Amino acid sequence: MLENDLDLLRNAAILAGKIAMRFYQKNPTYWDKGDGQGPVSEADLEIDKMLFKYLSNARSNYGFLSEEAENNTNRNNTKNTFIIDPIDGTRSFLNGHENFATSIAVACNGIIQDAVVYLPAKDLLYDAKKGEGSRLNGVQIHAGKNTNINGARILASESQ
Repeated sequence: MLENDLDLLRNAAILAGKIAMRFYQKNPTYWDKGDGQGPVSEADLEIDKMLFKYLSNARSNYGFLSEEAENNTNRNNTKNTFIIDPIDGTRSFLNGHENFATSIAVACNGIIQDAVVYLPAKDLLYDAKKGEGSRLNGVQIHAGKNTNINGARILASESQ
């Protein structure tokens, strides 16, 4: 293993972002998953396939849990599991908005150890390691101390 898990997740998310941007604002094919689960696009599936291959080549002993893949129960027999949402915010992605991301985490015995969220249309890479805080594009970030809604930042996205 040449890279630690967080570095692996960062690299995987950036690769996923490159795929997403190939489809972004180009009317990718999509369909409804049914049961109120929302849409899935060809971009979601291409990213999911790449992430499975890339991450399993690097960590063949880790399990997988992906929003877009069949329920892979092998993760029940592994200590570490990758948790993946290839395009978090598929509806925003399909509507050409910038607020979509690839989200990837590693859980050890069910507890998240490392996580990344990459917004490729904005080139924002958030990452965090358990016990070490979080960063945005490599710079440490902290939650604000404001307890009043005035001056607070709020993000809303489409749910329907």
